[in-house]
Amino acid sequence: NYEEIELQVQKYIPEGSIVAGEPADWFSMEGYYQFYDRYQLNPDSLKNLNVSYILYDEYWKNQSDSTITEFLNENCTLIAEIPKVNSIALSPIKIYKINY
Repeated sequence: NYEEIELQVQKYIPEGSIVAGEPADWFSMEGYYQFYDRYQLNPDSLKNLNVSYILYDEYWKNQSDSTITEFLNENCTLIAEIPKVNSIALSPIKIYKINY
């Protein structure tokens, strides 16, 4: 369920971190993290906003272009992958740490 996914995310991303993701999908975690909406981000803005982590969920994957894929491959480390949960449409979720 969604609460289990939240707990897994919290294991890998420290409270207070700046995270790129979809705030509507992660609204219950807004007290833990500062979120930037994935629709407003590009590789340059990620650096300018000091984003440290990326929650790369199934929705983002399906809507992304090669720019974000290249950024992930060249500038990030995959630190966790939360497997597919049939009742959670945004899973599987990959958690990336940006290497600045």
